[in-house]
Amino acid sequence: MTETQTRAEAFTQRIAQMIEAMTAHDLDALMDHYDDGLVFVDSASAQRFTKDGLRDFVDELWVEQPDFTVRMAASHALGNEFAVMLEASASMPRRVSGEAVQVSWVIPVIYTFDPSSLKVVREISFSDEEAYQQTLADLGVA
Repeated sequence: MTETQTRAEAFTQRIAQMIEAMTAHDLDALMDHYDDGLVFVDSASAQRFTKDGLRDFVDELWVEQPDFTVRMAASHALGNEFAVMLEASASMPRRVSGEAVQVSWVIPVIYTFDPSSLKVVREISFSDEEAYQQTLADLGVA
């Protein structure tokens, strides 16, 4: 097994544990996967967060979308970086009827791991905001 394959397996396992913590709404378990010096960049809002800021961001996300889930659809490792294509979903109310509809969208993310601790030191989350808004409009949510 090559070093890249070994890293990819370790990174995949870490992301799977992070997804489990997200699904369980276990903020402490999720935050355990992040280095204290974390830099989190959310491209949709053009905001940068520290670890504490990410904690607040996730907590607010769970309040707004309590059934928010993600699954890893694809990934690629290169050095200490791990590019992941996440499929996110949450139920949202239709604008007119208020009926809940399940909405899914893609979130490309690049994680940079500390090679010793395997904690995330940098996370960059991307979003095609225009496509996301179109999906919401097509479903009558936006």
